[in-house]
Amino acid sequence: MTSHHSIFIHPGVPGESLTADVATAFGTRLLPVARGPADYCADLGGTRLELELSHDYVEDRGIPFDRYQVIASLRDFGGDRERERARAEHILATDR
Repeated sequence: MTSHHSIFIHPGVPGESLTADVATAFGTRLLPVARGPADYCADLGGTRLELELSHDYVEDRGIPFDRYQVIASLRDFGGDRERERARAEHILATDR
């Protein structure tokens, strides 16, 4: 079983703008999700990107989760935690 990597963000733009920007950035389509916590998802070549446009998290251990509107989560299809971590680091890299 795999863990997942979640990135809490506050985009400052409506959800429609965010989904369009994410789709453009990754060269993929974000598909609406009918059931589950995610509102949109995309296949990033073996890794699933899920976007939750809202959540119920509150501050925990000093981390103000409630200040961030959106959660972007990455899950590796094959349960490869190292590949999943590397993908999350690549997405967050500032030099790409």
